[in-house]
Amino acid sequence: MKMLDHWLPPDDAGDPLACLATSFTFDTDFFAEDCLSRFLAISGRDPDGAFGSDIAGLLEEEERLAEARVSVLVDQSCRPEPRNLRWDLIPVRVPGGLLHAKVAVLLWQRAARVLIGSGNLTRAGYRRQVEVCTAIDLGPGCGVPRVVFEQLGSELRSILGLTPGDRGRPGPVRRAHEILDLFASRVADARLGP
Repeated sequence: MKMLDHWLPPDDAGDPLACLATSFTFDTDFFAEDCLSRFLAISGRDPDGAFGSDIAGLLEEEERLAEARVSVLVDQSCRPEPRNLRWDLIPVRVPGGLLHAKVAVLLWQRAARVLIGSGNLTRAGYRRQVEVCTAIDLGPGCGVPRVVFEQLGSELRSILGLTPGDRGRPGPVRRAHEILDLFASRVADARLGP
């Protein structure tokens, strides 16, 4: 399976609700055209990465982004291109280090998936380089213990703690925490091992 296929919703997943992803380097166009369009199930875009310039596809993207929350955490050294302001791009400053995590939490109405891999959110990372990625769906048949997801959520919160902004005030950091709150409730409700 191609890494990008993991961004597609499972059967009967329902509408997209939230996505939180991390990356060291970041390609705005790739994320929007390849990853986000799959997560949001936008029909106006070519699933192989070619951007459909039709107005219907752009309107569909706007409608879906009005309902779904999307946050991407990137290392502060990353200087991405301009983007759609309906989703958040949050710089992370790791004291004495770099943000090198490559994780995505994808939440739909009736499905939740975690992606953990080695590829950055770039065309090279997903299409040209040799990278690995595992997709874990929460729910029946998931062999991953609950504690792994709880620790992942905790680690993502600690990374979010390295960003500018205040969780108590409206804005990108608060929205990212709300995504993690939703993920924590999904983990708590999922039928998983201890």
